[in-house]
Parts: sequence; structure tokens; C-alpha cells
Amino acid sequence: MKRNPAPGGALIHPAFLAALFVLLLNDQVLKRACPSVMTGKLSDFAGVLLLPLFLHALLELGGARIRRQPLSAASADRLLVVCITVSLLAFALPEVWKPAELAYRYGLGAARWPFQALFALSSGQAPLGIRPVRATADVTDLLALPMALVALRVGRQRARGSRGVSQVSSLAFFARLFLPLRRFQRGRMHERSAEKVPRLMPGDAPRAPGLAGYSRGSLPQ
Repeated sequence: MKRNPAPGGALIHPAFLAALFVLLLNDQVLKRACPSVMTGKLSDFAGVLLLPLFLHALLELGGARIRRQPLSAASADRLLVVCITVSLLAFALPEVWKPAELAYRYGLGAARWPFQALFALSSGQAPLGIRPVRATADVTDLLALPMALVALRVGRQRARGSRGVSQVSSLAFFARLFLPLRRFQRGRMHERSAEKVPRLMPGDAPRAPGLAGYSRGSLPQ
């Protein structure tokens, strides 16, 4: 019996998380501490792996929410191939075609602008306009394209058959992280409510509502 793939399961795959860690470490630390050809290529290799898997996960989660059921394995695989193809074109064309390079610079600048504007507003500064990012065409960046094969393998590693190990969706993964906290808070609320309830000693009769001011033996007949 075949199962449908877990939507967004690639987002918690070890290869995806490792590539995301390498990308953040390289861009935030290594490029500033020791810029070199290696640091320039690390982001390319990680990006070619991350972009198609991220797009595929978004479409999977969106499709599952609209259809209220996960995509079939065949549909998810076809969608994965489309995402990889689009990602490769978006990555390769700016390196060899000038109009694509301009579109990439302004498109990425427009995508980054909302976050930059929010950061400027939170700092008390006026947000600047949309600016193109700096990018220099380098044909050697195409060496990272084989990472698309790794993305294809990672994206297709889903539960198929009763013996397969199913990957939980990213939303369920984060829900499991917060579930113990919610249970702890509910437990604390029950403890506090239990402390407010008076305990009856042996031989005491429960008091009816509205008779809290009467003691036992002085109740009106």
C-alpha cells in the first residue's frame, strides 16, 4: 500500500538543514573572515540544493492545504522536476545572458526590499527605495549545477510502501516542538485551579452554592 508523501518533508531532511547551515555560516562568517574562491563557491553549491527544495515544499504545503490532502507521489515528483528546472534556469541564465543578469539583480533587490524596509523602520530610519543587488557573471559558478541531482534525490526520498519511513511535514515538526510547552502550561493551569477548590475533611458535607456563610448545623430548615 503506497502512501502519499508528507508535504514539506524535505525541509527537515538532514541534507537540506546542512546546506542551510553552510549557506548561513558562509555568508555571515566565512566570507567576512577569510574571503576566497572557496567561500564564493560554497554559497552557490548550497543555493542550488536549497532553492528547488524550498520551492517544492512551499507548493506541496499550499497544494495540500487547498486540496486538503497531500499530493500523490507521482504528482509530487513531477512538481519536483519542474522546481529543479526553474531553479537551474534562474541560476544559470544570469551567468551567461546579460538581460537575465539584470532581471536577477533587480528581482532579488525587490524581494529583499520589504525586509530591509522593516529593518529600517524598526531602527527609526526612513526606508530606501528598491536597489539592485551586486552580481558579477561568473561562468565557473555553473560548476554548482550538479547539486540539482542531490536535490532530486533528497526530494524523492519519501515514504513509499508500508515499510518506508515517513517524514513528518515541517508544520507538524514545529507543532511537536511546541506541544510539550502547551501541555506544561495546561498542567500549571489545572494545578492553580485545583488549589482554589476547598478540600473537604472526612465527615464534612459538601456546601451548596450560596450557602458559604453558613456553618454546618446552622443551616436554615
